[in-house]
Formats: sequence, structure tokens, C-alpha cells
Amino acid sequence: MQQSVDNFKTPTDFHDLYVDKIQFFIDSLQLLTEIHINLFTSLIMHPKFKATLLALLSKGELSLRLKCHEILEVVTNYYSQFNVSKAMYELAIPQSQQISHHLGDFHKKKGGAQSESMEVEYINQERLYLS
Repeated sequence: MQQSVDNFKTPTDFHDLYVDKIQFFIDSLQLLTEIHINLFTSLIMHPKFKATLLALLSKGELSLRLKCHEILEVVTNYYSQFNVSKAMYELAIPQSQQISHHLGDFHKKKGGAQSESMEVEYINQERLYLS
């Protein structure tokens, strides 16, 4: 038994184990759903998360750098799918601009005043941290 453990201590073996752990992390991230938003936020806000990603990017080895890009892609996809905050605002069109605007589908009449709907995405804390 001791001999099989000793055979598993070459630098190549350790590197392969490290890459496998990173792949397991990526696979785990891909399983996150909308019920894991708090976990996701805790993960990306953890002080070691950003430092570890930057350390992977600074490595000279291409496979580690590619794994880092995969992590960033999965995190970005999760964020855009489950964490984007949007709000709809209805803005009144000033009287001076009402004359120049043609009535379209995006204008509504309310008590004689025209309004325009606008969708706004919030830039929340997670989004700022990711960027």
C-alpha cells in the first residue's frame, strides 16, 4: 500500500490532481440554480476567490489559465441568468416633447398625459464585483 502512495507523488501527478479539482469546481458551479443565489454571492465575495483567479491567470501554463477562463464564463453565465435585476419605469413625456413624438406602442395615455416605459438594469454589488 505504501508503495502505491509513493508512486503517486510525482509533480505531474500533483498537477493532474490540481487540474481535476479545478474541473470539479467548474462542474459544481454549473449545477447552481436560482435557489443558490446566496451561495453564489458568498462565493464571489470571498476574499480568496478573486485572488485565486488572478493567481491562476498569472500562471504560465495554458491549461490552468483556460480553467480560469472557464470559471469566469460559468460565473458570468450564472449571474446573467439568475442575478440580473431589472425594473420597469414609466416616465411622463414633457409637454414640449409630446408635440414632436408620434404616438407609438411605447406611449400610453393616462388622463391626457403621455408616458414612456423604460426597462432599467440595476448594477448591484455582485455585478460590480464581477466587473
